[in-house]
Amino acid sequence: MEISKIALQDGIQALKVVGKIKTYTTFLDFKQELEYYIQAFSDNDKEGKYALQGDVFRIYFVRAHLLNSYVLGYLCKLHTYDKFSIEVIVDTFRMFAFFEDLDLVDVFSVKIKEEE
Repeated sequence: MEISKIALQDGIQALKVVGKIKTYTTFLDFKQELEYYIQAFSDNDKEGKYALQGDVFRIYFVRAHLLNSYVLGYLCKLHTYDKFSIEVIVDTFRMFAFFEDLDLVDVFSVKIKEEE
């Protein structure tokens, strides 16, 4: 799994997560890295290493296959309990259908975008 910032075509940035998050250890790495970006976004940091430009926190999952329950649970916790708005972008219809089957498309404003 790799995490990096990317600029989307509309000039805003997203957090790009490439690869599968299969194990609990990989999830913990994902969560820790995500928390740095979330803190910077919440603090409205526009210049730091973890700064993301834009008014919505976006996560772009690329070649993630299907997400495990750790990731889904964490994203739902951020949305429901922390009231942190997240927009999810996926690279395949299969991933979109995964979110649709779980009735989470509207919760995370899931969109499909092929990898560039």
